[in-house]
Amino acid sequence: MSQFKRRYVRLEEACDKTYLTKWDILEAIEEDKLCLFAQISATSLGAIHPPSQSVAAIFDYKGLVQLTNSTSKQFALSLEPVPVQHVIVVELHCINRWRSVTDAFDNVLQTSFKFSPNALTQPNKPFLAYMTINASLTTESMVGEFITKASKVLPNEVIHQVAEQYPSQRGQRLSTDAMTVKPTQIRVDMEEVVRVFGEAALLNGGCQAVSTVETTLNSTVGHTANQYLGTVNAPTDIRLNSVTQPMPIHPIAQIAYRVLKHNPQARADKVWNTIRQDVRENEFNRQFDVDALVESITQDSVTWFGRGDNENTMSYDSFRKNVVVDVRRQIRALE
Repeated sequence: MSQFKRRYVRLEEACDKTYLTKWDILEAIEEDKLCLFAQISATSLGAIHPPSQSVAAIFDYKGLVQLTNSTSKQFALSLEPVPVQHVIVVELHCINRWRSVTDAFDNVLQTSFKFSPNALTQPNKPFLAYMTINASLTTESMVGEFITKASKVLPNEVIHQVAEQYPSQRGQRLSTDAMTVKPTQIRVDMEEVVRVFGEAALLNGGCQAVSTVETTLNSTVGHTANQYLGTVNAPTDIRLNSVTQPMPIHPIAQIAYRVLKHNPQARADKVWNTIRQDVRENEFNRQFDVDALVESITQDSVTWFGRGDNENTMSYDSFRKNVVVDVRRQIRALE
């Protein structure tokens, strides 16, 4: 059983429950230490059968899904809505209408994937799925539909002959598609946050673990009590230096931090324009972008180099709503 009343929380709430900033968590995602989850409500997902990589069944789902590492990293770098094609279904009780492909869709003539003719048994553990299975008329069916309608309007012998060649069969073609996940749908697993950063990252210092130790101390001899105390205190000593950081980790947040320390009252647009001026006027020896990571910055977006010379982009809107807000909060916490 989880030690948290709500295991999956929004990114902002995870920051409220810990000493971590949003950028600490995003950095862990970029390094593949954490992955993200999303709250979705969708129909016609396609369960993937691992051995054959075929679609085992179609189902509806309203609950949490785990995003793949690549999708999680894409969101962490942009903080923008992301297209999601594959998800890991984690809340099995939220599955509805588990059925075969042919039961879900009539007259399937073509597919962009392999599928099982009969629905396989619903899994009893998390599984991979296509986010959306779409149905559309095949090319032949669309031609047949058009010609059939034309033959009713234009009673021409040639048209009737073509209509016989392309009968209206309304055959369907199935394909996989992506669904856009918005930032408001994103969730973080608090148990995974604790696994990565340690219980000392929690604002209450891992109160449940500590309260359990205190209860044990009241009924245990001194030698055993000292053992428990060592278990609780050691992680705290180790983690405090890493979770209470003097500056954010995210490179753009670090630059904004320097600007706001220089001009605490600056609005988001002023911070942005200060960075633009710094980048435009100084190719290398920059005052705020001290590592010269920013490649370009316009009125609408900033592009910078990340690990391994990867090119990353963030919009001004995300900068204004997320970066500046979080950096101000961190500056207030350190004062």
